Amino acid sequence: MLFFGQLLSSFMRLVLFVVLICFAPVTFGLGVSPAELDFKGNTGEVLCGKVVVSDFDGEVVVEDRWAVRGYSGRDFLSHDLDASDLGISVDYVEGEVCLAGEKSGVYHGLLLFRGEGENSGAGIWIAVDLIGADLISFEGMSAGVSEENNGTVLLLGAIFILLLCLALIWVVFR
Repeated sequence: MLFFGQLLSSFMRLVLFVVLICFAPVTFGLGVSPAELDFKGNTGEVLCGKVVVSDFDGEVVVEDRWAVRGYSGRDFLSHDLDASDLGISVDYVEGEVCLAGEKSGVYHGLLLFRGEGENSGAGIWIAVDLIGADLISFEGMSAGVSEENNGTVLLLGAIFILLLCLALIWVVFR
């Protein structure tokens, strides 16, 4: 009975070894770096970053998933939108990811890489900060200006300058 137990133990080690050797390339065969890409630029501007795909010789399939605008958490299930839903275009060509966005804001996405026909893969997070014509930035402060309130902002600016001139005239001729 002791001999049978030793034989079974040796057999189980052999099976475990064969399973690890056969399935390790499928599980660990694709590596992607860096872990995160950060993009900052203007709306309509094409922003690019380098991505290195390693330890894989076949065709690589790339797909992107995005969270709602303004969300920056790293929860996979919250990234359920397509880039087109947010007005973002994404292209992956030979180790370079390029994107452009139509609307200003902070976006967070995920690029998923997998071998064609493979079930496993790797991913990298994408953080995008776009500033556009609908957002005026002043050294860390920002004020939103849209087509709807553009006239209001101009009118308030003109009234402020007029009041400033009247106050200056009053001080000088008092």
